[in-house]
Amino acid sequence: MPQSGVCSLRLCGFAALREISGAREELSRKDAQRHYADFCSCLQATARDQMIILPWFLAMLLAAGDEFVMSRLLRHEYSDHRPIWESDGKPRSIFWTPPECKVGWYITYASGRAGRALGLKMLFQTPGWVAHHQESLRLLRLHRILIYAFVGSFIAPFIIAALLQ
Repeated sequence: MPQSGVCSLRLCGFAALREISGAREELSRKDAQRHYADFCSCLQATARDQMIILPWFLAMLLAAGDEFVMSRLLRHEYSDHRPIWESDGKPRSIFWTPPECKVGWYITYASGRAGRALGLKMLFQTPGWVAHHQESLRLLRLHRILIYAFVGSFIAPFIIAALLQ
C-alpha cells in the first residue's frame, strides 16, 4: 500500500509541474528561440574571423605534412646511410622513431632535437646523401615547400589583422 501512495504522490507532483510549466511554455519558447538565435550568431564566423583562422588551420595541416615527409627522409638516411645518421645525432621525427632512440619506453630528447636541427639545416643545404637519391631529392624539395608555406600561412593572420585595422 505505501508503494501505491508514493506512486500517486509522484503522479500528482508531475501533474502539478506540468500545469506550472504549461503556463510558462509560450514564454519559455520565445526565450529559447531568442537564446538560440543569439547562440547561432555567436557561432557564425565573419569573413574577418575566417581570414585569421583559416591560415592557421592550413599551417597545422602543412606542419603535419612536413612531419610525414621528414619521417620518410630520416628513415631513408637511417636505412641507407647509417654512419651519417649517427653523426647527425641519431635524428628522429614525430611519426618515426628508430629503436636506437628508445631507452625502454623513454624516447630520447636529443634525438628529437637532432631531427629538428637537421630539418632546419636541410632548408638551406642539400646533404650529400640526398643528392644521389632521386626519391630523397623529391622529398627534400617537398620539405622545403611545406616549411616555407607553413611560415607564410602562420604569419598571414598577423599581416591580415594589421591591414584590417
